[in-house]
Amino acid sequence: MNKLFILVFLCLVHSVKGQDSLLLKFVPLPNKIYKSQIDFRTKAQGKLERKTASAGKFELSPTNLNVETVNTTEAVMTTENEKNNQIPYIWKFIHSNSFQKLNGETSEIYNPLSGSTIYGFFDKTTTARKIDSVVNDELEFVEKLSLKNQLEQSHGENTYADVPIAIGASFEKESLISIPVLGAEEQEFIMTKRYTLKRFEKSIGYLETKISFHLKSPNNDIRVLPNSNGFGIMQFDTKNQCISNETSEYNLYINVVEGENTLVSQIWSKDSRTTKVQNRDF
Repeated sequence: MNKLFILVFLCLVHSVKGQDSLLLKFVPLPNKIYKSQIDFRTKAQGKLERKTASAGKFELSPTNLNVETVNTTEAVMTTENEKNNQIPYIWKFIHSNSFQKLNGETSEIYNPLSGSTIYGFFDKTTTARKIDSVVNDELEFVEKLSLKNQLEQSHGENTYADVPIAIGASFEKESLISIPVLGAEEQEFIMTKRYTLKRFEKSIGYLETKISFHLKSPNNDIRVLPNSNGFGIMQFDTKNQCISNETSEYNLYINVVEGENTLVSQIWSKDSRTTKVQNRDF
């Protein structure tokens, strides 16, 4: 579930020093409406390499498993007047739909975010997100409590640089992600993103991203191949102090050893997030 919530958080910029450096924080502006659209797609396919009895060489079988996951989310967050270093907000998830296609057969994945309204506030002194309540008639009390706890605990996942970054400078951010691996069920990976601030144009800061992976826990039977990589871009709206656009794409190649056989998996993922900001009408 955490990887889903990570995808829907609004990444907000706290302050900008001129047009040559940027400081990223979570604190939003009061009396604003943040409209976000998120699209996340993942495809995984696997091939089995098995040794032949006669030649002792590997032979490649046809693709025997194909999994595709799609998640789309539309959300609106409305902030109110700041009081005592706190900015109240109402966060509505218009829809959050998830589907999985396994070898051509499509099934819907349960998603408690869809139709939920979150009431809470941002604490500027600690730059933390606090949640007062979760409103959704389709959820039981325990489900609401679980959703509240996961949203609050995952708040720091999208924390970026702790100090301003200058044009040409880079920094790295690590995230823990869980990915189903063919032949090895779900595995935890450390995804490292290296961000480089390239330039500013018309109040927009542009960053480029390079992505790499390694297993959280070493496993002799599972190996991340060196050609695994990814890339992405970010655009910062310095006027509204928020990330207006972010896209990333990666290919993760994994070998899973099963006795004398090896399952070769390729996982492709692409996500895009846009945020539009407008003033509240009173």
